[in-house]
Amino acid sequence: MKSIVSKTAILFFFVLLFSSCRLFFDMDCINGDKNNYEFYLPFTLYPAQDTFHINDTIWLHADFSDELLDSNSLNYYKVENQTFRSSLFFERIDTSPRLDANPDFLLLNDTGYISFVQFPTASSFDIAYLYVNSRYKLHAGFVPGKTGLYAFNLGAVTYQEVDFQKRCPGELMNVLFNLNSGAENNYPFMALSPDTLINSYPYNKFTYNGYYCFYVVE
Repeated sequence: MKSIVSKTAILFFFVLLFSSCRLFFDMDCINGDKNNYEFYLPFTLYPAQDTFHINDTIWLHADFSDELLDSNSLNYYKVENQTFRSSLFFERIDTSPRLDANPDFLLLNDTGYISFVQFPTASSFDIAYLYVNSRYKLHAGFVPGKTGLYAFNLGAVTYQEVDFQKRCPGELMNVLFNLNSGAENNYPFMALSPDTLINSYPYNKFTYNGYYCFYVVE
């Protein structure tokens, strides 16, 4: 009998403990999407034209609030001083397979910081935003040095671990992009590539990965 009472008491203790712990977490933390958040970051690439000349400057700009809309819950969250672990890339797409074209562009840092990173078989430009007065800022230029058909795109590490609410363990964040307010960004140029992975690339992925296609001529 004492054994049954002891087991019942222990079970009651753990039920009470679990119920009490829930009080320390915002109910927004307990959802069916495993605490995943999805934020679209707004960027502008300009001048928005389909052809550039060698030694022209292509500018990339971002300036957005840390109050971000989660596209999963449609709630706004204050996302303070996050790195977003994002990068940008240039690819030469008039060849098959497409080619890493990051070395073809001269980088001009202005606000925030973009760094060229070389890997054994590829490269990237990693992004470090300036976070000031509750805003994220970035401004940089890229100067093409070779002719060809190019695709620019943005990317981020998926399922980044975050805790920006300070009370929701197990939060995961995905970062997507909104380039030029959802403009077409020369999507038809993708069909001109001989690379089948490029010429069949879906428009929705082209959009949320912040793609932009353009020619560089003499």
